[in-house]
Amino acid sequence: MGTPHKFIRVIMFTGSLLCAGTFALGQPGFMAGVDLTIEHVAGNVYMVQRPGGGGNIGAFAGPDGVLLVDSLFAPLSDKLVAAVKEVTDSEIRFLINTHIHGDHVGGNENLAEMGVLIFAHDNTRLRFLEEKS
Repeated sequence: MGTPHKFIRVIMFTGSLLCAGTFALGQPGFMAGVDLTIEHVAGNVYMVQRPGGGGNIGAFAGPDGVLLVDSLFAPLSDKLVAAVKEVTDSEIRFLINTHIHGDHVGGNENLAEMGVLIFAHDNTRLRFLEEKS
């Protein structure tokens, strides 16, 4: 008879861990200790990386400004801009979203407020509008 109770305790414990992790994502200090690095790939092409991988950003410094591929999480927007400034004085002007995951589009709102023009699939835009309402 102890088995069902043990199973319920495991489920409750796992659920509490998941909730705690989700709560942590919304905290003001979330990712405060994360440092981004920017690596030269070739020519005017760079890759912005975060420790632990996931959500790497492509950057191209062209004559009309910087084009980014994805925007990382929102709390990393200032660090993303600073990383790009390490290799060019050009402004970030364009952003292409590859897909809707938070580590790829989380910084969209912050970059849009800086005047960055965002390109994405129509379904990505619709998903954002659904989440905002």
